[in-house]
This record gives sequence, C-alpha cells and structure tokens, in this order.
Amino acid sequence: MGTWPFLPPAASCSPSVPTGPSSAPFCQAPIRFQVGQVPFQFLEAGPSLTVTGPAGARQIPRNPNQDANTEYKVPNSVVGGGLPPFIPLTPEFLVPGSFKLDNGSGGADVKGFSASLTIPSDHASWTGQDAIGNIDRSQGLTITWSGSGLVAILGNSENTAAGVGAQFICVAGDADNGSFTVPAWVMSTLPASGLATDIPAPVAFLGFGATLPASVRFQAPGIDVGYFTWFALQLKNVNFQ
Repeated sequence: MGTWPFLPPAASCSPSVPTGPSSAPFCQAPIRFQVGQVPFQFLEAGPSLTVTGPAGARQIPRNPNQDANTEYKVPNSVVGGGLPPFIPLTPEFLVPGSFKLDNGSGGADVKGFSASLTIPSDHASWTGQDAIGNIDRSQGLTITWSGSGLVAILGNSENTAAGVGAQFICVAGDADNGSFTVPAWVMSTLPASGLATDIPAPVAFLGFGATLPASVRFQAPGIDVGYFTWFALQLKNVNFQ
C-alpha cells in the first residue's frame, strides 16, 4: 500500500516537462542526483492503521522510533508474504479483492479517516525478466508483460565512487499491448553501474510495477489530501553498461 498520485501519463517516461501531448508516446530525460537523503516530515495519525481485506484485518502500528524512515510498519515483518531467508514466508495478504484502510479516531496530527479500494485479479505482471541482466545503455530497452492495467517501469543506476546516479520512470497501459520500449536516449543518460562496496554486485536495479489506474483520494482533518492505492513491484538487480 502506498501513495502514487504523481505517476506521469501512460506511454511516457518521466520526470521533466513532456515533449509532446500526453495522448502520444513521449519520454523525458532521467533526473541525475547526488547521493543523499531528502528531508521530510512524518505525521502522527493514531496508534495504528488497520487494513482489512479478504484475508482478514492487519494492524500496522506506529513506529516508536521517530528517527526511522517509516512512520507505520509491522515490526520485523510484513503484512503478508515474506523475503526468505530474511523474513519467513507467511500467507499472502494483499490478494485480489476489496480493501479498507482506517485509523480509528486518529492521532495528534491526523484525525480519523477511512478509504477503500479493490485490487484487480488480472493486474499486469512482468514477463521475460530472466533474460535481462547486462543492459546496453546505447540501445532501447523493451519490457513486456501479461495482464492489464497501468504499469510503471523504473530504472536506477549509481556509481558510488563518483557519488552520482540517475533514475527514470516510464508509464504504460493497455494501449501499449503488453510491450514498452524505453528509448535509447533515455537509457544513455544513465551512468554505467558501479560496484557495491559490501557485495560484488552492480548498484543498479530495474523494476516493473502494477498499480491502479487512479489512486483513491480521501479527506482527513490535519492533511490537505490523502491517497490510498496499491502497487505491486517486481525488482531485479541489473548492470547498465
């Protein structure tokens, strides 16, 4: 569960200003960034958030560590699934069906709210990812998928020795018929992937996300606007050459 109200139009790559109308395919150059963190503020919305779905209800308690990067989380675990060998597998929770999010009476910063959404049963799923490893930055990169709905293609490459990196996000949909090519000029703006210092692997990832056509917008005292959405991400370590 997360907030993705800022995705660009389908058949596009972002960020930056579009080079053409949103109804036609277009791409923008990725953002180059200096390695570091962007400051942000957390809001207290009560002791826990409750997510209710086909598999029952899960409480996500407020993180007592105010210096953490997540305000609400399940301590040392996830609401469903797992990440072996670090987090043992548990029954899936975010399965297709209807879900409701609420925070009871709320907290000091954000008062009570509730929002509902439906996870589709035929959402998009990345295909052909096993054949992608070493990626030529001088050529376009074609991503394919099965299923339907809005998809996001994410790329990130970093050279820690030089302290620079770049990332991009492309958005496609049903009109693309299960295939989208990230243009060569977008790929060429990524730096060649450097090696991590802790493990012998490149510092680069390629991701494929399936999400809803639009986030569910809700109002709550204490915030200007809230968004409730669902996003399934398939992530792979790659090497941009």
